[in-house]
Amino acid sequence: MTRRKPTILVVDDEEQIRALAAGLLDEFGFSVLTAPDGEQALRMLEGDFLRIDLVFSDVMMPGAINGFALAKRARELRPYLRVVLTSGYIDPQLAEAMSQEFYPVLAKPYRARQLLGIIAEQFLLHPLPREIEEQGDDDASPRMRAGGEGEPIRAAAGR
Repeated sequence: MTRRKPTILVVDDEEQIRALAAGLLDEFGFSVLTAPDGEQALRMLEGDFLRIDLVFSDVMMPGAINGFALAKRARELRPYLRVVLTSGYIDPQLAEAMSQEFYPVLAKPYRARQLLGIIAEQFLLHPLPREIEEQGDDDASPRMRAGGEGEPIRAAAGR
């Protein structure tokens, strides 16, 4: 059985930051999906058609669902989902709530090696149960629905 690449959902309302993070993760060998806000990310997670192994989300985003709310709802939907949050500024009360939920937070601006380090750490600290990890590729990689939403990013600058 060929081992599939882990899939990371990058969520950030700033297009340049979202594209930069997606490009870095693609370069590191991950499959990458993106969403511009918590609402779209949540729709992607609510469907059973996408295999997502980790959510990397900005905390402070406009709209009804910030990164922390997204993380909590994502874990309710998918208990084995790994979550890493990122922010340039976090309200102290929100920081306290996130620490109680044990979500790792990567401070912005971050370097490529910091991003890779925190992502790799989550895969090492939170392996999937054996019965889930050993599912065949057909079971483990749900099909994308027509319409193109959530399409994997393949192009980084210059590609």
